[in-house]
Amino acid sequence: ELEGTRIDQLVAWAAHTPQATYTQKQLMSLWELSQGAVSNAIAEFIATGYMLAVPREGRQATSYQLTGKSQVIAGLQGADAAPGAAS
Repeated sequence: ELEGTRIDQLVAWAAHTPQATYTQKQLMSLWELSQGAVSNAIAEFIATGYMLAVPREGRQATSYQLTGKSQVIAGLQGADAAPGAAS
């Protein structure tokens, strides 16, 4: 479902602070990518269920968080994860 580069991006986030939420600007720094590349990655992660957009308040930038599915891919949840969590 995801290619190596996208998995590497998930692992980089999960290795840093898996429960944190990040804005697009923060992800640009974490992944060392341009805004356009980060925007494309976010769109793919959301479409495939690996990331969620956190509802924003007021004029704050949209933040994103990893889903449980991402944490399974990144190796943060053991084999005892709920059935279907990795699908």
